[in-house]
Amino acid sequence: MLVTLCVNLPLNRRLARHGTPRPGIDLTAARREFERPWRAANVVRTPPTVRTWTP
Repeated sequence: MLVTLCVNLPLNRRLARHGTPRPGIDLTAARREFERPWRAANVVRTPPTVRTWTP
């Protein structure tokens, strides 16, 4: 939960500032800025989530 609040939500807000994808607009830079920290946060938060589902 802490990772979501401290990492994922701020990343979502920054990504939203780039606007809705439209033809002719290149979002490559936005993706580059967003993808690495997003994946790192998911690596941190996935194992505890999986453990809660496992008996």
